[in-house]
Amino acid sequence: MEMRPMPSAITAGDEEPVFFPAAGESLFGIHTRPRALRRKVGVIIAQGGDTVNVSFQRNRLAVRLARVLAADGYDVVRFDWHGIGESTGTIDEFHLDRPFVADVRGAADYLRREGVERFVLVGACYGARTVISSGPHIDGIAGIVAATPPTGSNARGDMGERWARDRTVGSVVRAGLRPERIRGWFDARSRRHYLRLVKGMWQRLTRRFRKGYDGDFTSPKFSEPMMELSKRGVPVLICWGDDDPMINDFRRSQEGRLQKTFATSSTITVVDDLPGELHGFLTIPGQEGFLDVVLEWMRRHVAAVGS
Repeated sequence: MEMRPMPSAITAGDEEPVFFPAAGESLFGIHTRPRALRRKVGVIIAQGGDTVNVSFQRNRLAVRLARVLAADGYDVVRFDWHGIGESTGTIDEFHLDRPFVADVRGAADYLRREGVERFVLVGACYGARTVISSGPHIDGIAGIVAATPPTGSNARGDMGERWARDRTVGSVVRAGLRPERIRGWFDARSRRHYLRLVKGMWQRLTRRFRKGYDGDFTSPKFSEPMMELSKRGVPVLICWGDDDPMINDFRRSQEGRLQKTFATSSTITVVDDLPGELHGFLTIPGQEGFLDVVLEWMRRHVAAVGS
């Protein structure tokens, strides 16, 4: 499948590099401006946790999305997290339960000064968790687009339990006896990592016998803002590929802690059949499918509401 051109009259000549303050830092972004039609609706594109510039993932996907949305009247800002690219500050780690809400709010405040009144937040992976957490804190929120949002946390115990969830004791023991794993015990950092995984595995095995335990590792830092967005009636689009490895955790959230939210909400849309693995946007079919879904969702749930 070839990457088809997006219908857009917007070019680099309609884009402006900007700096804006956020939590004491100066963040760098690109503001893609609309031309004739201006909806006074801003779209903020938040990067994934492994991104080091304002064009996230493959084939300039954020650039293409920003320009086609600007052609439809939206002001779009994509930006570097603090401590990344041209933004000031430092980052020790990207932790799922400590999203950079202040960075997204800084981008919203910048657009508000530019005359924008309503906001749509778009994020992938860590960026998806961040825009979900940011939504309840931004006045004028009009929608959330979250691609492959992790539902758990970075806690090693949780990671170990998730790793052991669908494995037998025998398979875990065999994996631990591999030569590369045995060599790892002589390295202090690897040893600490293995011990945390073993602890998580043991917790998982013991919890199997607990009444009502369903293996749902949904973090409250994911479930609580999701429930709040649903309560407020904010449109939310969640996208997955049909081969995404984290999709099972998300489905357990749908059936577990967030069952009532997903069952009763009329504003949450889940698309979980995009081709292949959407995480990282590594394939053209996944990229094209994501763009198509986002643009159609914007027409139905944002543009149709008016501005």
